[in-house]
Amino acid sequence: MKKFILVLVTLSLVLTFTSFGSLLNANAAADCGSKHKTVKKDGKQLALCGGCGELKGSEKCCVKNAKKCSKCGLNAGSPGCCKIKKGKDVKLCSKCGEIAGSKKCCSKDAKKCTKCGLNAGSPACCKVGKKDNHKNKKH
Repeated sequence: MKKFILVLVTLSLVLTFTSFGSLLNANAAADCGSKHKTVKKDGKQLALCGGCGELKGSEKCCVKNAKKCSKCGLNAGSPGCCKIKKGKDVKLCSKCGEIAGSKKCCSKDAKKCTKCGLNAGSPACCKVGKKDNHKNKKH
């Protein structure tokens, strides 16, 4: 009987801490979402596909015979290659074009692209229209 109670207590503690961790992650995601509007093109939110690393919904997204990166398993040379973890889609920030909430996101010293106005070399750079469509306001 004592072993059964010990197992129940241990299981309830594990579940409690797991739930608490999920709440913290959800709050962090909510904070990021409140600071960053996601990039949209033709009314669709731009994101990197967690399955291949390409812009979600693009012609290159999840092509079966694409060459894969040996380090990360995503499409070699994709915007997400070695930048995101495989398996989960990642939103892009509308202010800078970087992965929303990343260290590079909205960095004050980042160089801007002269064509699109987003951070030069960011995953969304030159993929969402002209410079006049991007008003790089501070958060």
